[in-house]
This record gives sequence, structure tokens and C-alpha cells, in this order.
Amino acid sequence: MLGKILNHSGRFTYFIEPNYLWRRYKFSKTEDSLHKNDYNEKHSMFIKRNFEKFYMKNSSSHNNILLEKTPSNCLRIRYILEVFPDAKFIFLFRNFSDILTSIKYQWTNKIFFPQENHDKKNLSILNQTSRKLNIFKRKLSNGEITLANFLPFIYENISNQIHYNLKGEYFYWGPRVTHLYHGRNSMTLNDICIHQLLVCIEYLSKDLNYIDSNNKHILRYEDIIYNTNDTLINILNFIDQDYDWSRSIEKIQKSYNIHHKPIKEPFPLKCFKEYYPAAIDRYEKLGYHI
Repeated sequence: MLGKILNHSGRFTYFIEPNYLWRRYKFSKTEDSLHKNDYNEKHSMFIKRNFEKFYMKNSSSHNNILLEKTPSNCLRIRYILEVFPDAKFIFLFRNFSDILTSIKYQWTNKIFFPQENHDKKNLSILNQTSRKLNIFKRKLSNGEITLANFLPFIYENISNQIHYNLKGEYFYWGPRVTHLYHGRNSMTLNDICIHQLLVCIEYLSKDLNYIDSNNKHILRYEDIIYNTNDTLINILNFIDQDYDWSRSIEKIQKSYNIHHKPIKEPFPLKCFKEYYPAAIDRYEKLGYHI
């Protein structure tokens, strides 16, 4: 949501989830994490070149700021710092139930929010195919898909779609972690969702301190919903405190309706009970106070 909001300001060039660029030189169907010792100059130049290519192609002004949002980036913070040492990070936290509900929604493509006017699972095969092709074209155009990862990309996506068509849920969605990928068939979907969240929290707990305090901004989802103007001003000033963001705020207010979607089927937190105290402790250490 935050990426879409900021994109309406007119000051950003929004690169939507270029996960395959990050995975390019360590392509693994089971793991998205990258560590400092995985760094190599060739991969770094490849990423920078494709980010610059995307920026030049899609920026309305040379003054735009490149904005990138990929969930799996929480598994490779130290690697990103090697490639972009001056990068600024925005961390958006939300309560457990909403996060887990959202994760489960992505795994199953089912409706959890009553405002949605259609169930994506019920889209026609033609519409689903068209959507997948548009995503493929976008990734191809952005340089994410190359000759080196073309076949793995096709296999990964087609097999995942077949699994969804047969069982009503993807074989795998979201940040890839090897032990979860291999344990997929022996775990319930609720357990998978919980463990995905816990792994992301664990990585953040270890790596957040490697980011310079001036280059990280932590906020709550609830602040965007219930204290929108002040929160946006704080975010934008964090990104560039010398820029006059007043017109950008006006553009966002006119073009993007910021509101909370009540959840139709909350995630059953009783499934989360055994992990709850430790997860709360880590969350609070990350700056989210429950």
C-alpha cells in the first residue's frame, strides 16, 4: 500500500517487486535470502545497470527518486547495503492478525476484505492468463528475466499455477525460505504463514542495526490510516528533508483514497499462540509496540 501511496506524489519512480533481479546470480527456487558474503561485483553491476535502465525508461523527471518494494528484501538487508550503501529503508509494521490474514490471502487468492468487488479465484482462465502475461512482459521489459533465468522462471510460475488450479492454493508464495519450501507438504497453510512471518521478523531483528540510523524509518500501518498527513510528511521528509513536499501531499490526497479495509475472515491467532510471546518481544524491539 505505501508504495502505491508514495507513487501518487509524482516524485517517485516505482519499481514493483523486482525480485528476480536480486535472485539473478544466486537463482534458487527454494531461497530468497542473500548475505554479505554472497556479494560479487558482477551481480552488483547487473542490479545497478537494470535499476538505472528502469529509472531512465520510467521517470517523468531526472529529479525523481527510485522507490523499490520487494517483501523478500527483509531477507537480504546486508546484501542490499553492499550494492546500495546509501539506500534509505522504510519499514512498515502491522498487527499480527492482519499480516497473517494478508499472507494467507496471497497464498489462496481468496477474499478476506468485504470491499473487494470480485474474487480473484473466480476470474476466468482467459483473464488470469492475460494477467500473468502482463506480469511476464513487465519483468522482461525491466530486465528481471534474461536467458539465464528464463526457463527456471517459466517452470516456477507454470508449476505454481497448476498447483493452484488443482488445490486452490499456490505451492509457494512470498519470501522463499529453504526449510519452509521443503516442508511445504508436511505443514498446514496456517503454519506456513506463521513461519514466514517469524522468519522475516528474525532477519529484521538481526540486520536492522546494520543500517545507519539516518537511513531507516520505522512506522506502523495504523499511523498511515489514522494519522495520514503527519505520517506522510514524516516519511517524505525522511526521504528528502530539503524538498518542499506540499504539492506532493496534495497530489496524494486528490488521487489516492487511504482507508482501512475491515477484515472479513481474521487469521485464527490461536494457531499462533505458542510463538506469540517471543514474536511480540521481537516486534517491540523492532519499534512496534502492541
